[in-house]
Amino acid sequence: MAAMTTPDLETPLAQCSVPAKVILLGEHAVVYGYPAVAVPLASIGVTAAAWPSADALDHVQSTLPDGTTRRATVQGADDDEPLAAAARAALDAWGLRLPPLTVALESTVPPGRGLGSSAAVSVAIVRAIAGAAG
Repeated sequence: MAAMTTPDLETPLAQCSVPAKVILLGEHAVVYGYPAVAVPLASIGVTAAAWPSADALDHVQSTLPDGTTRRATVQGADDDEPLAAAARAALDAWGLRLPPLTVALESTVPPGRGLGSSAAVSVAIVRAIAGAAG
């Protein structure tokens, strides 16, 4: 995985990597609650890291495989902003009010290809926030 583009701080409070996945058998069956055989793809995935933020609001920043970067405000973001929604859900589920964080994501998982890009991003965000919260 490529080196992560980081905020100005050298060491993140927390960092984690989540692999992509591929479903070998039962890809459509899982939609109906049946088991499937899935395996991780360790060669591609999502890395997330959390740093304290100088901003008054929490942010999630992601860099996609094509090099584009997205930044979303966690508090007060639109409900349809998936990166912010995942971070907000983690904070709310644990009843946490952390100091402002910047969560940076680096993904080598191409979105929309059935490799679990959304799941990997969501898990990476939640793990980074959990790690930052101790």
